[in-house]
Amino acid sequence: MFKKTWRDDPITDKQRRLILEMREFSDFPLPAFHGTTKGEAADYIDANLYHAHHGFDFYGHSDNYGDRI
Repeated sequence: MFKKTWRDDPITDKQRRLILEMREFSDFPLPAFHGTTKGEAADYIDANLYHAHHGFDFYGHSDNYGDRI
């Protein structure tokens, strides 16, 4: 029998707001989100948060491209 987990619960308002803000304020074109569960939202955020935060320059490199320690 299928055991329900937190990933199957409906998306939260906080997740929905974060995804909308990521897409609205990112200089990088993020894909549309069509998920309906917490798990799908968590996967989308994990996969796209870095790009939404850092963006890409004119040549498609992340803003820390070429940084050296």
